[in-house]
Amino acid sequence: MAIRITCDKKGYEDCWVEFRSDRWTFKDRRTLTETTSDEEVFNIVLSYITDWHLLDVDHELIPFDPSGGLSLLDNLDDTV
Repeated sequence: MAIRITCDKKGYEDCWVEFRSDRWTFKDRRTLTETTSDEEVFNIVLSYITDWHLLDVDHELIPFDPSGGLSLLDNLDDTV
């Protein structure tokens, strides 16, 4: 069963991200703690996401497409 994280920021209360419930590998955890690259961190985190309901800064739905990579998040509100 997926683990759902919801947002409580005004205007984004219906947004959520679901992560797969299996454990993270030691390699991924080690990479996350050792890297200084935001891109590397986000690519690892994206690999654990199974679904989402996210809105961009224009309140348009960001389609869930794992093959889209980090560019999917380009118009995401950085404060959320």
